[in-house]
Amino acid sequence: MTVAPTARPLAHLTESLQHDLGATVEGALWTYDPLRLSEARLTVGAEEGVVTLGGNVRSNAHKAMAGRLAARVPGVRGVVNAVASDTDIEAEVAQAQAQAPDAAILTDRINLKSLVGRLYLGGRVVAPDLASAQALRRRAEELARAVPGVVDVLNQIEAAQGAAVPGAPPAAAPADPPSAQADEVMQARLRVWRERAAARRG
Repeated sequence: MTVAPTARPLAHLTESLQHDLGATVEGALWTYDPLRLSEARLTVGAEEGVVTLGGNVRSNAHKAMAGRLAARVPGVRGVVNAVASDTDIEAEVAQAQAQAPDAAILTDRINLKSLVGRLYLGGRVVAPDLASAQALRRRAEELARAVPGVVDVLNQIEAAQGAAVPGAPPAAAPADPPSAQADEVMQARLRVWRERAAARRG
């Protein structure tokens, strides 16, 4: 006796169309060599013609191009570009570290590099005792992990015991407002980081 094969239920037409649209957008993204060769990590979602892009790319130019490529696909009515670029990740991590009132991390002594969302931290933190320096090292990593788009953190920061670094803002009681001197130091830290980032981008 021959057993009739079990019929596979057909997906709803709308679901099929959205799946096909997402797959078509993915195909369009991977035809762009800079995205494919830079090992970008991208996700694509589609609902009622609106495509949502997520994941990580190397630069803001790659992020913008991903949005344009998706928008060109027939059937796409709108694009939500939620892709995180390494350029933005590096800037946001540096800013988070410079502005953290409990960390007093000198960002000109911290090196950071993001590669499709994986963040490499290097440099040196110094505190009067080793335990405090190690706490600063951990805090730098915590601040980095909290930035949207960071997939992983490789913390290679050296924790060292020593005298306070000249130019660091004085510790203030939690209730005290930030001093003008502390604000100037924070701005100097951000300025150093921006100059380094601009030099790397060439």
